[in-house]
Amino acid sequence: TISELIFKVQDALNLPEKEYAVNPSVNPSRPDEDNLEALRNYVSYRIIQDLKRGWRFILPNLEQTALLDITYKNIDKDSADETLWGSNDLLKEWSPDKRKEFLLQVLNYFRNMYAVDYDMLRYENRLRIQGELNQQLNREKLWSLDKGEKLEAPVYLSVQGRDKAPRETFIESLGPLSRLSRYVKHEFRKAGIEPPKGDEYNTFMTKVLDTLAEVHYLKKISIKAEKGDKDAYQLILSKVLWQKGDKKTVITDKTSYVALDEDIKIRPHLYFQYLYQEDFSTLPKSYIAAEHTGQIKNEEKIEREEKFNEAMELSALYCSPTMELGIDISSLNIVHMRNVPPSPANYAQRSGRAGRNGQSALVFTYASKVSPHDKHYFADPVKMVAGIVQAPRIDLTNEELIRSHINATVLSFLNAEEFKPSLIELIDIAGGTYKLKKDLKAKYQDVIDSRFAEIKQLVRRVLASIELSDVKWFNETWLENQIRTVPDKLENALLRWRKMYLDALHQMNEAHETQISPVIKDSELKKLAGVSYARAKDRKNLLENQSDKNKNSTLSEFYTFRYLASEGFLPGYNFTRLPIRVFLGGKDKNESISRPRFIGLKEFGPNNLIYHNGGKYKVNRITPNDVSLNLTEIKISKETNYAFLGKDEGKGKNQDPITGTQFTASNIELHLNLMELEEAQSENSERISCMEEVRTSEGYVTEMYLNSADSLMDATKIKLTVEGDELMKLFYAPAAKLILLNKKWKRGKEPGFDIGTKSGFFKTKKQLEHPNPEDPNANIMLYTYDTSDILYVQPIKSLGLIEEGVITMQYALEKAIEIQYNIEPVEIDARLMGSNENKNIMLYESAEGSIGVLKDIARNPVKLRDLFLKAYEICGYDFLTKEDKFPMRAKASYDDLLSYYNQMDHIKINRHSIVKALELLIASNPDDTIGGSYEEKYEELNKGLHHKSPGEKVLLDYLFENGYRLPDYTNSNMEQFYVQPDFVYQKEKALIFVDGGIHKNSIIKADDEKKRKVLELAGFDVLVWDDTSVPVSSFVSHRQDIFRKVR
Repeated sequence: TISELIFKVQDALNLPEKEYAVNPSVNPSRPDEDNLEALRNYVSYRIIQDLKRGWRFILPNLEQTALLDITYKNIDKDSADETLWGSNDLLKEWSPDKRKEFLLQVLNYFRNMYAVDYDMLRYENRLRIQGELNQQLNREKLWSLDKGEKLEAPVYLSVQGRDKAPRETFIESLGPLSRLSRYVKHEFRKAGIEPPKGDEYNTFMTKVLDTLAEVHYLKKISIKAEKGDKDAYQLILSKVLWQKGDKKTVITDKTSYVALDEDIKIRPHLYFQYLYQEDFSTLPKSYIAAEHTGQIKNEEKIEREEKFNEAMELSALYCSPTMELGIDISSLNIVHMRNVPPSPANYAQRSGRAGRNGQSALVFTYASKVSPHDKHYFADPVKMVAGIVQAPRIDLTNEELIRSHINATVLSFLNAEEFKPSLIELIDIAGGTYKLKKDLKAKYQDVIDSRFAEIKQLVRRVLASIELSDVKWFNETWLENQIRTVPDKLENALLRWRKMYLDALHQMNEAHETQISPVIKDSELKKLAGVSYARAKDRKNLLENQSDKNKNSTLSEFYTFRYLASEGFLPGYNFTRLPIRVFLGGKDKNESISRPRFIGLKEFGPNNLIYHNGGKYKVNRITPNDVSLNLTEIKISKETNYAFLGKDEGKGKNQDPITGTQFTASNIELHLNLMELEEAQSENSERISCMEEVRTSEGYVTEMYLNSADSLMDATKIKLTVEGDELMKLFYAPAAKLILLNKKWKRGKEPGFDIGTKSGFFKTKKQLEHPNPEDPNANIMLYTYDTSDILYVQPIKSLGLIEEGVITMQYALEKAIEIQYNIEPVEIDARLMGSNENKNIMLYESAEGSIGVLKDIARNPVKLRDLFLKAYEICGYDFLTKEDKFPMRAKASYDDLLSYYNQMDHIKINRHSIVKALELLIASNPDDTIGGSYEEKYEELNKGLHHKSPGEKVLLDYLFENGYRLPDYTNSNMEQFYVQPDFVYQKEKALIFVDGGIHKNSIIKADDEKKRKVLELAGFDVLVWDDTSVPVSSFVSHRQDIFRKVR
């Protein structure tokens, strides 16, 4: 029984007091009785918790390994007593053994649901014992409650449904829709009896429960609950017996497994059966493990690394991919990977931590049976083990990258001693604006103005090695503006910090007013206000980089330079740009964790659970000062997922920029209740146990949309045609805005999330039923956005692709780009766009900054053919014979299109579904000229050539014959400038003059130079070709940004 078991376990543990007590006795042979009692209570609680239901595959308990059998006192005798069951329609006909099996399932259901009656778990005792455990047991040791953990209140079960009552009294349902009812009804069917429904079921179940209460298995009480009086039951824990298992039989929970024809037999997990029988007392030391991730506070990481290096206190470190980024682990002997890494590069990085300096090492990897990714590499491990780490690819002409380096260069001139570790030194607190101090801003502006030429010269030197001649946005005006506006950009970079800081102050003030208010008498409200004040103060200290342990830490997320890097003001290759942050509440003070925006929108979504450093946190609040003031709207084209974000941007926009389709009520989607998720707060939920190896999360419905500042007017547009028939349209847009919208919970029927407009707390169902006029409710959707280079692909109907074909084409193009450009899968991503049957594909660069891959494809459309050929080859087909090279291979495998990152679509991917489409695309011609086919465009331009300028014909013929993009116009009169360029490339604003013959005249030459200078000042790119001295091939090759290969 439980009373005997507690002492048996305590004796078996034989723990020295120093391993669990706050104040161990000086004499180890005379332990303190209070310490021993606290340990007994702790052990009791953990034993009872282990009775709860849980699917534990990673660490199964003793029952699941057939080492323990749970039964009940007198169960054989009472099962055989016909007088107890004679009036029960179902049980009276059964044998004692069959009746015992049924009763075991019912009683096990109670213990699995944690519906148990035990003295230490009753309300008054639970609070007292919890206090004693916290006082007597050392929280830094294993044998204690976790920080913030409370003794969990057991539940009651009632056939009258769920409810609750005061003093943490929670009632769960045993009614007709419960798991237990499914099992009971199944037993009726097996006996050939019509299962009871509704009230009939309740009557039957009440009889069974009352009989079990009569013979003292259950305790029955009447509870005055919120929805009325209820009869409720708990399992009397003193009736439970712990017996040694037979190592063969695992009792099946039939309330979870309802087999139609045959009983399910569960075999014990032999590995853990053997493991649990090992005598670990013979080992030289205790084995203790800790986690090591990028989100753990730096001081904790260092402490754990030191303990691990010393090999005294920590024997194992459980790491996230921080193993790849650097960890001080000295002479590591073993690396065990819990799953197969995404790529050989990841494997090489993680496994390479072991066996340094010529030491031998063991690296082993666990491959899961249920993961196609793991199974593939388990069958062919060499592909993973012989990995190579590829050098990162960076587009040095990325505008944000250059802007941040300009900011850093300018900052070096300011001699800014004000840039202390805390941002508070830059902020005007006394003036109450919480903006950048006016005197500092004026001082920085004066330095820039007085030393402008010197600063500009240095910036030019920094950028000298980057080829910027073909970058449209880069010019003298842009460069000078970036230098002059550094103080304004610094001000803008502080905006998010200011919002978080003001919200913390606002929460502190509100909580303080509640605490001192003579009107509020409710002690519970005042207690909650005290907690709220403490958490807000912790956030304020964190924002000021003034946490208790590490003041002015250079490793804090709010260290001045690190924060400015994360906001994109300064270069920060190691920091996520503009992350979404969540502040942790309860267990960990002065701590926040951050995620990239698209990940953070889901991980930090409403009521989602966050697992961090051994704790579980529930996201319960977002941090605006006033939700209603921060709402915006979005107008979405259902056909393409193009969206207009903002209250003004969608006004007057009546057609889709991609298709040109006019908007109607049926083809647009409008949401007026959007709020950007920037920061959130969480509260400590409960401890993490080994039952949670498959972590639960709410799950949301999210959708991605595309937006461009110029509505794609300036996008590079490419058509793919075969004999005049269009097959595909492509749009390339640099620095497009990608919007990710979190619409609702997957399990929710209604769109959006309910939130208090003043408090920012997500509302519970009860709060919605009893609204608070001081914190009115609003229904909102959450969004975030990022900028990225995108290639938007419209497969035309003539390609004949159905849904699985478009999905397969998406991954085939993505993989072809990865192989052709030698980039990692995480650097490029693809999404299906549009809600119609004919979906589109959007490829975008998911790496921080730009890697320049999609830009290269858009500049050289001829490379599309190579990508289609590579996709054809990936699908396992030979283009010369048009035959499947691997006819015995499945419709998709890891040898072709499947990957770690597309596992959700594995069932839909079919390499055969896109073969015909790829053959058409390989045979197509890319054309980004305006109007007509390539040949038609050439003929049209030919007619407009000046017969007295033979160089025009030479240039046009060279472009046509070598497959370069043709000009948009020839000899176009620009009256306002009194010029007529020979050729015009409209989108690039490029004007081409062919100078020969008459243009050698000194007077005409001087006039040409004067007019062309005016054109350059107006923003045109002026190109001059002297056809008498420069070969046409040299002229064209010099400006490949304009003369792009399209065939």
